[in-house]
Amino acid sequence: MKGMEGLLIGIGNMSLFLVRYEWQGKIQEDSEVLLMIKTRSSKVASLAEYVRSNHPYEVAEVISLPIEQGNPPYLKWLGDAVPE
Repeated sequence: MKGMEGLLIGIGNMSLFLVRYEWQGKIQEDSEVLLMIKTRSSKVASLAEYVRSNHPYEVAEVISLPIEQGNPPYLKWLGDAVPE
């Protein structure tokens, strides 16, 4: 993944989905790839800009959720994998 080369992400999971949504007054049905990315809070803005610049849709879905708890060894690995 391109983001990994610039050390923006520690891990990215991709899954293919069939989605339905309203766009410009019409119901759309498409195949989409859901990309769940784990990174540091300090990298979210740069990563979101990268996704928006490379996404085929006019409005890319980019959201950030806080990690409130987790497996300490995993969180340490993620912190080590993505430097500040």
